[in-house]
Amino acid sequence: MKTIILSLICFILSIAAIAQDVAKAFEYFNAERYAEAAHEFELCLPEIKAYYGDADTTFYAKYAFYIAFSYKKIQQFKSAEKYYLLVKDIYKKVGGTRSSFFEIVFNNLVGLYQEIGQYDKALTLLLEALENTEKTLGKHHSSYGVRLNSLAILYKEIGQYDKALTLLLEALENTEKTLGKNHSMYGVRLNNLAILYDAIGQYDKALPL
Repeated sequence: MKTIILSLICFILSIAAIAQDVAKAFEYFNAERYAEAAHEFELCLPEIKAYYGDADTTFYAKYAFYIAFSYKKIQQFKSAEKYYLLVKDIYKKVGGTRSSFFEIVFNNLVGLYQEIGQYDKALTLLLEALENTEKTLGKHHSSYGVRLNSLAILYKEIGQYDKALTLLLEALENTEKTLGKNHSMYGVRLNNLAILYDAIGQYDKALPL
């Protein structure tokens, strides 16, 4: 009995210590002291993994996300990529790729690759996401239009204007059918199309939009 009680006390004390470390990490994070935040979250992560498991999305994945975000803020991109990929893999493992938080992680990872000029990795992610959305939701879902638009913007960024135009037109049609012309997102699609037409010198097509 004494052994059980001692083990319980040790467990409670260790949980309390982790809670203090996490609180310190969040204090740094909220103060935008990202280097210190990343360090503190990293110190907590092994214990969080030990208690909640490596498939936990409530704590383990969230803290890994904060590490990734913090590293990106201080431009330690390789470390940021490592933790974004970790979070992505956790959500894929538990079938949580349709959650709103996964969408944030996914967009941040794509944005990271674009920021550091690794367009091939960004393109691979966006093509994979487009295929998955088609399989799970179908081409006639508004989320498919979102994927088309994101992919089009990347193609525009790397100068592949023909592919960008094809996808933007498809995204516009998707948005019209799924959300309607009066939806704000339809206006966003028109604006993106106008910007592309302007970039390729087709001003006559850009002006009416």
